Amino acid sequence: MEHVRGNQTPEHESPRIYVVDDIPAILMLASLILDELNTSYCTFQSGEDALDTLTTAPRKPDLLITDFAMGGMNGLELIRLAKLEHPQLKTILMSGTVDEAILRTSQTHVDHFLSKPFKPFNFMAQVNRLLQQ
Repeated sequence: MEHVRGNQTPEHESPRIYVVDDIPAILMLASLILDELNTSYCTFQSGEDALDTLTTAPRKPDLLITDFAMGGMNGLELIRLAKLEHPQLKTILMSGTVDEAILRTSQTHVDHFLSKPFKPFNFMAQVNRLLQQ
């Protein structure tokens, strides 16, 4: 589902974010937080749906925020495949089941790891930091 904030023209488009989690409450929380920022965002309940959308979208996302443990494709695999399609993509991996140590053994680059449950302020701060890089 896509949510666009404000009146946007092509030359003034806000950053685009994809949020992927198989738990609807997490997607709702992320949506409430992102509504406070000047961004457009899409939410997905599976990595497969997000990847399908990313590969066919005329405008690629600036940031991908994904849970690690989901039914089907996991978050690291989604990030790896999404970066093959869009190498400049910034990423946040969220998880309540694994910790940041998983990134040391992964060959997939992740820009930030966010432990769940997270504080809305921390989520917003990381989104802002990555979008401003």
